Amino acid sequence: MSTPDPRIRHFIALDPPQPVRAGLAHCELAPGDEQAWRVDPADWHMTLVFLGKGYTAEAILAAVGRVVAASPGFELRLEVAGHWRHGGIAWMGLPDRPVPLITLQAALVEALRPLGHQPGHLPFRPHVTLARRAASPPIPGGIPIWPVREVALMRGVEPMPDNGPRYERLRTLPLAAPRRLDGV
Repeated sequence: MSTPDPRIRHFIALDPPQPVRAGLAHCELAPGDEQAWRVDPADWHMTLVFLGKGYTAEAILAAVGRVVAASPGFELRLEVAGHWRHGGIAWMGLPDRPVPLITLQAALVEALRPLGHQPGHLPFRPHVTLARRAASPPIPGGIPIWPVREVALMRGVEPMPDNGPRYERLRTLPLAAPRRLDGV
């Protein structure tokens, strides 16, 4: 087993498929946000669990593998444009907290506890960051329904460039087949 690299920050995320990325690319920054730092489209994701430093990819994958394999796929729709003043984060998110997403996120948190992971003090707020140092929410584009079929183990490596972090997808894990509403 490998030793944790103290520069690597791991997290588990949902990786938007190409049609959703294309829709996100149509979101515009609000007037007055021309100087905001746009997140590189290759780095768009929805964080489910941020682990931070002190973990190995192997340990994380071993801890979450069964949970992911047993969790059914589901669909999301990024319809809400938002902004957090702290950091000037312009984001696209969900109009509600769908049960399959919340269930998956909570199960991942529990699966990671044996590694010593303690969830942060902030509640889970599912979103995709489009820009940093923005003053307003983005103007939504036409974002299609997101069929969530896998979970990605990702990492950011320090030092980060001035315009924000860059991420690398280490591995994707498929979710179980989506459950049908008719019970079949």
